[in-house]
Amino acid sequence: MLLQVYCIFYFQFPTILGHCT
Repeated sequence: MLLQVYCIFYFQFPTILGHCT
């Protein structure tokens, strides 16, 4: 759920907030 959103955020804007792991 949230992990997917974080993954997208990381792909769109690689920041400390976005962590796709």
